[in-house]
Amino acid sequence: MVTFSHTDQGTGAAQWNAHGLKDLEQLDLSRVFTQGTKLVVLAAHPDDETLGAGGLIHQAVQCTCAAFGCPMATCLRTPPR
Repeated sequence: MVTFSHTDQGTGAAQWNAHGLKDLEQLDLSRVFTQGTKLVVLAAHPDDETLGAGGLIHQAVQCTCAAFGCPMATCLRTPPR
């Protein structure tokens, strides 16, 4: 089983770049998020959607709201205690 902790050292930028990250083209999200496109973000814990996909959500809103209006819904489900 793989385990990790927030205290573990993360992967440095130099290591990501050495494995080709800097050579990847930036994804043109204006071609991904078009009229009628739906984005669903599933997150295991409250605030995971913000930390893990906040930039993607922001880009989706920027691409679709500017051109098509902004229908959006948010749903949060936490397990009962």
